[in-house]
Amino acid sequence: MDYYLGQPIEVLETEQGWLSIWHHRLVGQIEIGFFLTGDDALELTRDLIRRDFAAISLMKVVDEWYEMDLVTDYEHDLIQNSLVQSVLAVLNQ
Repeated sequence: MDYYLGQPIEVLETEQGWLSIWHHRLVGQIEIGFFLTGDDALELTRDLIRRDFAAISLMKVVDEWYEMDLVTDYEHDLIQNSLVQSVLAVLNQ
């Protein structure tokens, strides 16, 4: 098991290719998918973790704005959805 920014990652060789598993602190085990090399699997998972950390940090600021009535419920939800989509976008590259 490897760690990146404190997040546990497993990269396993299987018959289908290299499988990346991220043990997310909130969601639990996430199987990212199969890759041609272990390095590819590890790099994509690290990118997901970096994006996740950025999204969580930004969401804390947006939550503060929401508590101060600087953004509406609708705006809060839109921002949250956009941040989640920015994390998941790495899977479509």
